[in-house]
Amino acid sequence: MAAKDPYRYFRIEARELLDALELQVQGLAKGEPAADLMARLLRAAHTLKGASRVVKAISMAEAAHGLESLLAPFRDGPGPPPTEALEQAVALLSGLRRELDHLGQAAPHASAIAGLPQQATAQTPPPGTASKPLAESLQTLRVEIGQLDRLLESVAEAVLPVGQVDLGVLQLIELAQGLEQSSGELRAERLDALAGQLRRLSSQFSQAAERSRGSLDALRREATELRLLPASLVLEPLKQTLDDACQTLDKRISLSIRGGEFRLDAHVLLPLRDALIQLVRNAASHGIEDAALRQARGKPAEGSIEVSLERRGDRIRFHVRDDGAGIDLDAVRQAAISKGRLSPEQASAAGETQLYALLLDGGLSTAREVTAIAGRGVGLDLVREAVRRARGELSIRSHPGRGCEFLLDVPPSLVAVDVLVVESGRLRACLPLHNVRQALRLPSSAIEHSDSGDRIVIDQQLYPLRRLHSFHSAVEPSSAPFCSVLLLSAGEARAALQVDRLIATREAVVRPLPAVLGNLQLVAGASPDLNGDPLPIFNPDALIQAIVFDKAPPTQRRPVQVLPPILVIDDSLTTRMMEQSILESAGYEVDLAESAEQAFEMARARRYGLFVCDVEMPGMNGFEFVRLSREDADLRQVPVVLVTSLNKPEDKQRGMQAGAADYIVKSEFEQQRFLSTVARLLG
Repeated sequence: MAAKDPYRYFRIEARELLDALELQVQGLAKGEPAADLMARLLRAAHTLKGASRVVKAISMAEAAHGLESLLAPFRDGPGPPPTEALEQAVALLSGLRRELDHLGQAAPHASAIAGLPQQATAQTPPPGTASKPLAESLQTLRVEIGQLDRLLESVAEAVLPVGQVDLGVLQLIELAQGLEQSSGELRAERLDALAGQLRRLSSQFSQAAERSRGSLDALRREATELRLLPASLVLEPLKQTLDDACQTLDKRISLSIRGGEFRLDAHVLLPLRDALIQLVRNAASHGIEDAALRQARGKPAEGSIEVSLERRGDRIRFHVRDDGAGIDLDAVRQAAISKGRLSPEQASAAGETQLYALLLDGGLSTAREVTAIAGRGVGLDLVREAVRRARGELSIRSHPGRGCEFLLDVPPSLVAVDVLVVESGRLRACLPLHNVRQALRLPSSAIEHSDSGDRIVIDQQLYPLRRLHSFHSAVEPSSAPFCSVLLLSAGEARAALQVDRLIATREAVVRPLPAVLGNLQLVAGASPDLNGDPLPIFNPDALIQAIVFDKAPPTQRRPVQVLPPILVIDDSLTTRMMEQSILESAGYEVDLAESAEQAFEMARARRYGLFVCDVEMPGMNGFEFVRLSREDADLRQVPVVLVTSLNKPEDKQRGMQAGAADYIVKSEFEQQRFLSTVARLLG
């Protein structure tokens, strides 16, 4: 029987990271917006470096560190790195690929990493025993979780008819009540009998729906339980991480771990592993002082780091504490000034919360020198992103001279979440119920308007406030005498959100957004309503940050532009909702049509500024729609953008000859290019 490969999980993760790094370098070479690409690239390189160190792939860790060193100086630049730097990055990535291919070979081989001096050429030693359970467990789960996801998806689909039965029951009850009210006017005996039958039917429907709901809920709970893993799988490797850091830094630090028995969703644990590794490294490098300095301050020569878990309501809280020096806020201010993030005046006035937010934003480091452990300002950016992917919240508590604590609050599972469904303008959306502290009905006069934005005072506490649909469309002043306000919390942050209507609370099955949407910070996922249409689930942490740090006055946040609406025409629900989400997030008003024939009917009833149309549809296709709309006196001035999977040159030529204003192939769809095209055509 062949021996198990100790690098199995690392190989999978490293290939995924290298794939991402290569795409990001290619994007920079193509001239795509550099800021987001650079941030993601440096996070991926940082993660690869950390993962390589965990499995003792030292030459790969050094190469990933070299990639960081090469590109970090260009992080805050106005454009992409120069061509020479990108060429060196490509060479490093090619070398990393070769090194990964040769990982674990029995015979020593020459280092495959070009461009790094004095690279180790000996065979990479096998990983420590602490990392084996994680690799082997998650390797097995990587296959099985996909099956469980499909099972849970099927359960979610099966739940929808239960809601439809509920609606049918309500309709039957209303019909029975109507018949009872009219029984004196019509044949009383017959109507009474019919009303009795309807009552019996509605009772049977209700009982059947309740039984189905109970069975499906039990099935979902069982399937969800199968996804849960002990937290010890990500806690135990921290010992090796700290040992490596102590050896590099020449420090003595003990590590205490509690709470490994807590069970969480694998999709929560995977991103948290990287976050915890980074926080332990940060504590060792930034937090714990040298032995001589600790003794001079009356502390033991050996530093201490504690990682623990506790349950808080329906969440699991990770604590990462150290007994070091705490965060030096003056050093953060100086780093922010030197990086151009704050002016000296702003830095002087900045409070603790704002400075912590700057640290988490990435690109800022208080380390005095750059080492393999710290100094590039990538670490906390990685932590924040990992916690966001786990749909958690991150907060910081620092005690000068006594230490620092990071709090990571995460849900045990990402499958389902209790939400409050709300309506704001034309937007219907979900908010995680855990983050809704209070729902209030207040007179509109309670809202204070100022140059720094709207705000409201509740129980002598000031909350910045914003209307929910102002994040994706212009907001007209409201004349309603009363308004609905939600008080939201995420970690230590607080804010108020104004909505038009509270619809219901329910358990929502969370589905990821289509990859083509990119990274929408405000939206954590989507959940189907009773009709199967997706409702966005807002990320409460990002939502609160957007409210708190939006200081522009309401009239300046979203200038009211009188733009005609856009009609999206596609027979695919997924494509319609994807394009609607992109356009509405950019501030446009959008209507949807399932066919070209329906689009013509809608265009006769309402004036549109742009048509976004598929080509291959039942009935009239997109080419015909373009041709006929160009022949219509009322529609010929409305531009048409064809968005289609047809990618042959002759297809594009046919569309442009028919009169299309632009032709976008779905396989090459880029959100920014799409929005630029829309903005150009709407003038």
